[in-house]
Amino acid sequence: TRQVCPGHVYAHLLNSAENVTQDEGAGWNGTTGAAAELNIEGAGLPVALTNGWAGWGEWAVSRTQTANIPLNIPANACNLSATIWWPEERANAHSNLDLRITGPVGVAGALANSRPSVWERQSFPGPIAPGGWLISVVGTDVPISSQPFYFAWSFNTGAGCP
Repeated sequence: TRQVCPGHVYAHLLNSAENVTQDEGAGWNGTTGAAAELNIEGAGLPVALTNGWAGWGEWAVSRTQTANIPLNIPANACNLSATIWWPEERANAHSNLDLRITGPVGVAGALANSRPSVWERQSFPGPIAPGGWLISVVGTDVPISSQPFYFAWSFNTGAGCP
């Protein structure tokens, strides 16, 4: 039996937020520049997923290591989002993890690169191409041997799409 811990809950809440944009950095939630990169505006109110799929889990990365989470997106899907959240000990230096989503051949990927923060979110609002997508988490700067993180992803299908 899988157990749910606070990290799973944090990742799901952040992933379900109403503020959706391809660039969670500058311009995010009406903010600009460095303020947006700090995630100080929050992700927005949570919105329940209807007519779609969601997944979650946990993993760990070390410095420069990449964890890849494959997704198979069906036809008529929309509003793909993925979020990571990671815990940090006060005694340790901040870990910088980056979140990247890459679509099938010919579909541009995107990178959430906000710092300093303990969460990142990336989204593709509107219709998304069917096929193999990849959520990648990069341990850009991990000062400890291994940084655990929690992830959540979701997308709408059919009647859940505009």
